[in-house]
This record gives sequence, C-alpha cells and structure tokens, in this order.
Amino acid sequence: MKSRNTIFLINSISVITENFYFKYIEKEITDEEKILVRYNLVLETIYENNGFLCIKELCLITGKKKSTISDHINKLEKHELVEKVFNNKDKRYVYIKLTKKAFDLKEKFYEIHEQNTNYILRNLSIEEKQQLNSILNKVDLNTNKKAL
Repeated sequence: MKSRNTIFLINSISVITENFYFKYIEKEITDEEKILVRYNLVLETIYENNGFLCIKELCLITGKKKSTISDHINKLEKHELVEKVFNNKDKRYVYIKLTKKAFDLKEKFYEIHEQNTNYILRNLSIEEKQQLNSILNKVDLNTNKKAL
C-alpha cells in the first residue's frame, strides 16, 4: 500500500470522527458540553497531564501551531474551563491549568469520547480493535519521535 493511501485514510478517519461529533453527539449534549467536543484534543492533552501543562508542551504534544493552541485556550478560558498561570521567573512560559469546572466535566468528556469511539469502531471485533490500537500506538510513537 502506498503511504499516500495511508495518510488519506488517517485524514478520512479524522474527518469522519469530527462529523460524527457534530452530526450526532452535539444533538444530545448541552451547549456547555459542546465546548468539550470542539476542543477535545487540547482538553484531553491537559487532562492526561494532571490538569497542568505549558503551552509549548501542549503545542508539541498535539502537533498544533501556537496560534491555534492560543485560540483554543482563549475560548476555553472564556468558558471557564482553563486558566493561564504565568511563570514569575520567566514570563515567556505560560502554563494552562484546568479549572474545577473542567474537572467536574471530565467524566462527561470521556463519556462522549467513548461514545464516539464505540460508534466508529462498531463493526470491528475485539481482536481487530486491539490490533488497531496497537498499530496506532506505534504510529504515534513514530510521529512523536519525529517531532522531537
């Protein structure tokens, strides 16, 4: 298989996932919970890092540009899900900290995430899901090594 086909499939899965969120899940959730869906990559990354992360690290982990991350952080801050913490010793470093409200919504966040995953993988056997997970973890390791 050509690598171009692989990249196309990965991008296609990303688009399908996003479309599913906005077509089906958004109809069933509150406006507040929609923010969790829109900025799920940023929120999940911060959740997985104990609710506290430097913007620079957030960009590196997500692969997003600083301008994109800053825009997402500003919107999350507007909805009181994150707050910026400035480093007194070095003003260039800004940390993002999840608020109590964000932690209160964490369970709902993962519930939505699980619902989406189950829908997308519904036709795969347990073994196929495990294989897919293993392959995607290897791809993730490869891309993270390349980014570093």
